[in-house]
Order: sequence, then C-alpha cells, then structure tokens
Amino acid sequence: MSQEEFLLTLKISVTGLDGVTREMTIQEIVAMIGDVIKRSEELKLKEKKLQDEKQKLEDERRNYDDEKLLADTKARHQNNTGMRNEDVTEALQKLHDEQKLLSEQKKQLVEIKMQLEADKEELSEKESALAEIEKKQSEERDRLDANQKHIDAEQRALSEERDQLAEQLADERMKLEQEWEKFAKQKCEENGEDEKQLRIAVPGLDGVVRERTVEEITTLIEEVIEKTEELEEKEQALKRTRAPPPPSLGKGTPPSPRRADDEASSTPPRSPKSEKKALASSTSEQDMILQVKIMVIGLDGVEREMTIAEIIQMVGDVVKKSEELKLKEKELEELKQQVDMKTQRQAKEAQEKGQDHCEDDHLLLSDMHDHDDFEETERLITELKHENQAANEQHKIDAETIREQWQQLKKAKETAQRRIGELNLLQIALRDSKRRNERIKDQTEELEKELEKYKEQLRKNREAKNKFMDQKQEWTIHVHKDKVYYQNAKTGKSQWQKPEEKKDYHEWNLIEELQEKFNTNDKKHKDTISVLEEKLNRSEEKNLAKDEEIQSLREHRNSSTARILKMETDHAKERLSLKQSGLSGEDTEFSASQDIDDDDDEKHLTKSQEELLKKLKTMTREELERKILYMDEKETELKLMIKKLKRGLKADGRKQYDMQKIIEAYEAEIQYLRDLKLNLERTIRAFAREIKTLKRRNKTLEMKNFELTKKLKEAAEENSELTKRLNEAAPR
Repeated sequence: MSQEEFLLTLKISVTGLDGVTREMTIQEIVAMIGDVIKRSEELKLKEKKLQDEKQKLEDERRNYDDEKLLADTKARHQNNTGMRNEDVTEALQKLHDEQKLLSEQKKQLVEIKMQLEADKEELSEKESALAEIEKKQSEERDRLDANQKHIDAEQRALSEERDQLAEQLADERMKLEQEWEKFAKQKCEENGEDEKQLRIAVPGLDGVVRERTVEEITTLIEEVIEKTEELEEKEQALKRTRAPPPPSLGKGTPPSPRRADDEASSTPPRSPKSEKKALASSTSEQDMILQVKIMVIGLDGVEREMTIAEIIQMVGDVVKKSEELKLKEKELEELKQQVDMKTQRQAKEAQEKGQDHCEDDHLLLSDMHDHDDFEETERLITELKHENQAANEQHKIDAETIREQWQQLKKAKETAQRRIGELNLLQIALRDSKRRNERIKDQTEELEKELEKYKEQLRKNREAKNKFMDQKQEWTIHVHKDKVYYQNAKTGKSQWQKPEEKKDYHEWNLIEELQEKFNTNDKKHKDTISVLEEKLNRSEEKNLAKDEEIQSLREHRNSSTARILKMETDHAKERLSLKQSGLSGEDTEFSASQDIDDDDDEKHLTKSQEELLKKLKTMTREELERKILYMDEKETELKLMIKKLKRGLKADGRKQYDMQKIIEAYEAEIQYLRDLKLNLERTIRAFAREIKTLKRRNKTLEMKNFELTKKLKEAAEENSELTKRLNEAAPR
C-alpha cells in the first residue's frame, strides 16, 4: 500500500451544515467537493442558456413591434392625407357656391332698381284698404254699442224681477213664521209643554224623517240664513275682482264713462244660472291666459314668440332633462367604482402571482436540500423574499400611477366636453347666419311681388290721369264755397258739376298727392340702392382679403403637416437603421425592464398613445427635451392662428365654413402635439425609473460579489487548514 492510498483512506471527523459530526475518508470528501463543483458548473450553463433564449425572444418581439408600428403609421398618414384632400375640395366647392350666390344677389339688386319705380300703386291700395278697415271698425263699434244698450236694458229688467222675487220671498217667510208660531202655540196648549222642548217630525234632504226640537230647528234656519248671506258676499266679491273682457282686435275705442257708470249702477245679485256662466267665463279666461304669446330670448340669443302653455311645457322638459343628467352622473360614479375595484383586483392577482413564483422557487430549491446545501437554500429564500417585497412595492406604485392616469383622463374628458360646447355655439352661429340669408331671400321675393303691384297700380293711375287730362282740356273747374262747377272752354257755358265729374276731380287731386309721394319714395329707394352697392363692394373687398388669408393659412397648415410627417418618417428610418446596425442590442436589458415596468401604464392608454410611446422609447433625454420645447412653440403659434381666425369669424359672417374647417384642423394639430408632449414626458419619467432600478440592481450585484469574495476566502482558509492537517497526518 502506497503512501497516497494510505492518505486517501484516512478517516477524519467532519461537522456538517446540520451540526452533526461524521467520520469520512479524504477520498469521500474530495469526491463530494468534485460533485458540488460539477453541479455549480451545470447550473451556470443552464442559466446562460435561459438568458440566451430570453434575449432571442425579446429581439423577436421588438422587431415585430417595429414592423407593426411602421405599417400603422403609414396607414394613418395615408388616411389623414385623404381626409385633408376631401376637406379642401369641400371648402373650394363651398367658395364656388358662395360666389354664385353673390352674383345672383347682384342680379336681384339690379332688378329691384328697375322695379322700384312703381312704388306708387301699393300706397294707394293700402290707403283704400285702410279706409275700408276704418269703415268696418266704425260699423262694428255702432253694432257693439247697440248690443251693449240692449244687454243693459235686459240686465235692468232682470234686476227688477229679482227684487220683486226677493220681496215675495220675504213676505212668504213672514207668513210662514206667523203660521209656525200659531202651530207651536196650539201644540203646546194641547200637550201642555214648553215651546222650546216641543218635538216635530222634519224630513231632511236625504229623505229621512227625524224628530227635532224647536230650538234645533231655529238654529238650523239661522245657519242657513248665514250661509246664504256669505254666498251673496262671495258673489259680490267675485263680481268686483272679475277681470275685464279682452279688448277687440283693430283700433278699438275705450269704453265711454257713461257706459261704465251704467254698469256700476246695474250690478244685480246673481242667480244659479249666472253663477254657472261666471264659472264658464273664468275657465275660458284661463284658457285665454294660457294662449297669450310672449317674446322669449333663448340661450342662443334668438327672440321667439311662445305661449304661456308652451313655456310651462318647456320648463317641465328641462326638469326631466336635469333628472336624466343626475341619473347619468350616478352611472358615471358607479363606473368609476368598478374601475377602482378592477385595479384592486389586479393588484391582488399580481401579489398572488408573486406568491406562486415563490412556491415554484421553493420546489426548485428542495432538490438542493437533498444534497445538504442548507446555506445556499436559505440565502436564496431570503433573496426571493426581498424580491417579493420589491414587487409588492412596485405594484403599489403602479396603482398610484393608474389613479393619476384616471384623473388625467377625467380632465381630458372635461376639456373635450368644453370643446364640444364651443363647437355647438359655433354651429348655432352658423345656423343663425343661414336663417338670416333665408330671411333676406324671402324679403327680396316679397319686394318683387310688391314692385309688381306698384307697376300695375301706376299703369291704372296713368290711364285715369290721361283720361282726366283730356277732359280738363275742354273744361275749366271752379270751386265756390263747397260747390263745384266747371266752364266749357269752347262754348263758354258754365254749369254745376255732376257727381261722376266730382269723383274725377277728387281722383285727380289724389293722383297729384300720390305723384309727390312716389317722387319722395323714389329718391329714398335710389339712396338705399347706392348704399347697398357700396356695402356690396366693401363686402367683396373683405371677401377677397379673407380668401387671401385662407390661402395663406392653408399653405401654412400644409407646410406644418408636411414637416410633422417628415419628422416622423426620419425618426422611423433612424430606428430601423439602429436596429439593422445592431446598436439597439446594447440596451436590451434597459428596454426590457422598461416594458415590464410600463405594462400597467400602457394598459390605460389609447392606440395612438401606445404607438407614440413605442416610438419615443429609443430617444435620449436631451432629444426628448428638445422635442418638448419645439412642441410648446408650435402650440403657441397655432393658438395665435386660431385667435386670428376667430376674430375673422366675428368680423364677417361669410366664409364661415372654410374658417371653421381650418380652425378644426389647427385644433386637431394642437391635440396631436399635446399627445406627443405627454408621451415625451412619460418617456422621461420612464428613463428616471429605469436609472433607479439599474442603481438598485448594481447595489444588489455589489452585495452578491462581496458575499462571494467572503465565501472564497473562507474556502481558501479551509483548504489551507486541510493541507496542514494532511501534512501533519502523513507519516514522516
């Protein structure tokens, strides 16, 4: 047996990690150390393989995301360009239509000029119509006065009849009282009782006969009398407070004081029939009040005529709408609560997943316990606990970020609602302008009709004038006091004028008056036509200036959109070149961790925001800050342009459709820039978060290195001690 074999067979007492001392040969100890080293090398190889596979999967996912992003951006830009082209064509079509309308209006004004010469006919017609209306009104007044006198006479007769009836009733009551006294005395004498305690069978209104004392009967009679007096007083009060009848249409005259005194003097007490009539009249008065029309100014600033019944109905509709809005607010609150519950549920699920991962890790470590590697397993368990705590903290942070995003979305919703309100106001303004244009068209049509009437009337007047002038050449007219006669120029005879000739004379005077009126109106119309022409020229100049401004704004918008498209395409090309060159592979760990951290944030983003986030993940912080500054400048420029356009809209009601389209385009561009800005800020925050996580990981790696160096030192010391023992135990 050689010396080396003897050394290998030497037994040494060794205390294990479980604290138990065992006797082991040096050969067994060496074999055990070899097994541990082999196993550690195998584990390292497995870790490397897993890391390589993970890296490959991440690279494939990134490539797929980039390709998808490029395809989406291309499709979106094509869509946007198509929509913009359609808007431009629509705006040009509207301009063409407006120019056509202007040319038509010019033609109409020229026609109005030609037709305004016949203003005289309508004036004569209106005067004749007014005279007829006045005659009819005077006839109506006479008829009403006659009716009123007849009614007054009937009322007086009725009041006299009522007084007579009242006297007869009083006489009958006195007779009944006397008979009742006699009857009561007879009964008392027969029965020998007191008058007040005498009981009499009296039939009631319900047909039932009851025995009542004299006292009860007298009290009942007194109550009936009191009630009748109260009813009479109420009737008189109603008569006093009764509203006067509605005035007659047209030029009605107020009632004469004489008639009012007669009405006041003849106020007879009312019968049951008159009470029914009063009730019917009160209901008819209520209906009339509900049908009264009132001028009401709406929220859109437009005056409308509405009846009181319509206003009451509208108030009811408003109350219903307010209740519906309250219900909608409740539904929104419930939705918010559901979203909060979902976020809590997600956090719980994430915690449970973390616990499942811990259990899997424990199962993996159970194999190591079989090989008595207790220290290693305990260390791994503590590390997993720390990682679990870190994951829980991260979930809390994610929940806070989700709440912040929810608030941001709420604010965005409020701004959107505000913008919708502004757009509604602009739509109302456009609608009003359309209505004004329609009104102007209707007025022009009415003017045309009136001009036709004027022409016809003027033709008739000219015929009458020519006829009278022919007659006037033969006869000379003389007026003496109130009598009219004329003298023949040829014969020299003079005779009193006939009624027909008198009519002709009056017609001639009317024609002269109308001629003067026509001349004055003609001057007025000419002045108005000149003013309208000046206004038209000014509006044409303004429209030309507006067209130039719109053209410049369109060019500016097209240049800005082209610039944004160029920026985006350049950015996509840079990203592709980086991917192809392999430079983006250096920051794989960073981007992967970012994806992991931002998963919960990206859940609550829209598609456009997700695309922008994916774009901006590769940019540096300086580039992002520069881009944010550029966005702010661009937003201020666009706001100024929108203000100018809105001023233009207020100044002139025309070209509103094109200006509105341009404003909408600029507002959409501002929204796009704001989204970009938000996403840039989000990426900067993600950068900061990643830097923190990398620092934390560096610290943990340093700690692990420190522990490993400690263990290596301990192992070296143990090896040196073992060599010493071996040397000592070896035979000299």
